[in-house]
Amino acid sequence: NQMMSESLIVAVLNSYATEIFDSDVDNKTALKTLRLLVDNRIYAHDEIIYAVKLLLAKGHTIEWKACILDLLQQIIDSLGLEPIFHPEQMQEIANEVTLLLDRRKDNEARAIKRILSFFAKLASAGIDIQRIGENLLYSEQSDF
Repeated sequence: NQMMSESLIVAVLNSYATEIFDSDVDNKTALKTLRLLVDNRIYAHDEIIYAVKLLLAKGHTIEWKACILDLLQQIIDSLGLEPIFHPEQMQEIANEVTLLLDRRKDNEARAIKRILSFFAKLASAGIDIQRIGENLLYSEQSDF
């Protein structure tokens, strides 16, 4: 886990998420560097998803989590990654996000909308999202 968190794939995805790259060379829409790594079989889809999970755990704001989910959606769309072939990992990603949603603030509505949009796309792709948030405790401040 420590070795993976310091890997090239995590660095590449983090640069897309934080938009620290030369936009003339690459960006989070083109994903040229990521495509090169996948096309040369340096990283497989499972490793990309695992790197996304590491990045999700790195940030503790809804905005960060929404940013990472936006990036994951771009990866899914661009690389043809099929969520249905990775149901456990996708459910783990969704659960990671719901933990933070339970502690949200009202001014984070835009980020929440992006997160819920991602969940809708997961459901459309065949991922069972019915059990997401089961580990949350009910609170009067929570909608879950």
